[in-house]
Amino acid sequence: AEWPLRPGLPNVSSVKKCIGFCRNYQNCIALTYDPQQQTCHLKSHSTLPQSSKEFVQANMTSVVLNKECQGALTSKNKSALVACLYPMAGITSETIKYTSFVENIEKCITKCQEYDVCTALNYDQRWKRCHFKSGKNPKPIHSRSFTEARTTAVVFRDSCED
Repeated sequence: AEWPLRPGLPNVSSVKKCIGFCRNYQNCIALTYDPQQQTCHLKSHSTLPQSSKEFVQANMTSVVLNKECQGALTSKNKSALVACLYPMAGITSETIKYTSFVENIEKCITKCQEYDVCTALNYDQRWKRCHFKSGKNPKPIHSRSFTEARTTAVVFRDSCED
């Protein structure tokens, strides 16, 4: 399918439908969905939003598709899952591994995909660190310390609708 020329696809009723549109375009690897405007913004390179209050207040969702990933994440194929981003939030479960000097969240997501047990992560933008998490159904929470560190939580799921 050809790439949509307009900045956002209008009248998209859910994140799930937005993910479906992204999967139809070969170049689409990420998206942002705005539920208030019901618009789906497809991205050919992952220009993910910086942690911002406006983003959280608008209840927007960012998703990165794992089209080229192989291997299993729990019992499912990783390529069937999407990475759901939660700006200014973090996952408080135990860190199974962490790496420093990771320049952006996309590289952090890629590194998490190298570990079979990694089901989620926190990316600390201030210190450029990835904290890899394991376990079922990790829940991102908002707190002052995550906001100050400009942390974004990433959870691998079937869809980003809670």
